Parts: sequence; structure tokens; C-alpha cells
Amino acid sequence: MDEHAAQYLRIFTLLTLPKIDEILAEHTAKPEHRLAQRVLAEELVSLIHGPEVVERCIFQTAALYPAKTDGQTAGYKASSIVKAFRGDEVMFKQISRTAFFGRSISRLLKELEIVPSYGMSHIPARMEMSRCILCD
Repeated sequence: MDEHAAQYLRIFTLLTLPKIDEILAEHTAKPEHRLAQRVLAEELVSLIHGPEVVERCIFQTAALYPAKTDGQTAGYKASSIVKAFRGDEVMFKQISRTAFFGRSISRLLKELEIVPSYGMSHIPARMEMSRCILCD
């Protein structure tokens, strides 16, 4: 178990000690689910930014890192993903389809400020294209 998460749950959240013990017991049983870390993140974001931001962050995380159930990943409608990321200047870059076609990947990545230079575009291209949403 991540001892820091256990300690931080006690220090930085308003959860009761029995609830924290329950979370930690479940976390210990299935550490791969990272429940303690997720609850800590959700509680802190809720305290600082409010519950509506927590819901948005949960959806963004699920869309970017879908959990596999029965060997399949959950699918999301494009409109739901656009709505969840709209206004997030780091994770959401919007361009028209006409601006997308006819440009090299290196030029697109540089123009969208995903990479600092054309020379670096080959390194993060596969990882970072998830940050680009195409719209008409």
C-alpha cells in the first residue's frame, strides 16, 4: 500500500477515520485499482474546486485511460469527450478538418504547441495525438 496516500487521506480530507480505514482495507485487497490514490485525488479536487470539477476529471481520466472489462474498453461519444475537455487548454486542442488534412504530423504538433520544435515531433506523436480533437 502507498503509505503516503494513507497518511494524506488522514491529513488532507474530511473523511471519518472509519471511512478511511474502509478505503485502505479495500485498497490493500486490490492495490492495482489504486483506490486510496483515487479517493484522495477526488476529495482534494472537490475541496479545492468543487464536486462538478471532480465529475469532469473522473470522466476525462476514464476517456484517456479506459479500464478494460472482459477484454474490451468502454467507448465514449465524441460529443461527450469534447464537452468534458472544452476549456482545458492543456488537454484540448481544437482544429478544423481542413486545417488538419494536407499537413505533416510534425507541422501539426508544432502548430498545436504539443512539441516545442519540428525536430521533436517524432518522439511524442503517438502519445500526444490523443490531445487533438478534430471538429468541423
